[in-house]
Amino acid sequence: MQSSNPSLPSLHVNRSAQTLIPPKLFTAKRLVNTKHMSQAEWLEVRKQGIGSSDCAAACGLNPYMSMFELWMIKTGRLMQSIEDESQGHAPLYWGKQLEPLVAEYYSMHTNNKVRRVNAVLQHPEPDKYFMLANLDHSVA
Repeated sequence: MQSSNPSLPSLHVNRSAQTLIPPKLFTAKRLVNTKHMSQAEWLEVRKQGIGSSDCAAACGLNPYMSMFELWMIKTGRLMQSIEDESQGHAPLYWGKQLEPLVAEYYSMHTNNKVRRVNAVLQHPEPDKYFMLANLDHSVA
């Protein structure tokens, strides 16, 4: 089965044997280590590309941020407003607090090892360097 979008990897099916040949998988490049990085430094690194949190805004589907606002942030014309994590009611605060618990729960119930990533990841192909990822954990 070929993908209708030429930029997406496609599964190729060998019809005679009915075996699936998966698309080539890429190993992400570790752009920068985030373990001891301040929030301001991390936000500067995020300006270098589009991450999963930016995708909806880039496509015009984020009700809280327009495509124009995203462009303004990425080009340094507007400061990104990130909620103060010290506020107990802030979604960022609770997300940070619950990450290790969710990872531990998943590991216990699936017997899969989970580890922190502590890096901003980047697509390995030069024409896709703008694609970034900030994973909280990965499954080993």
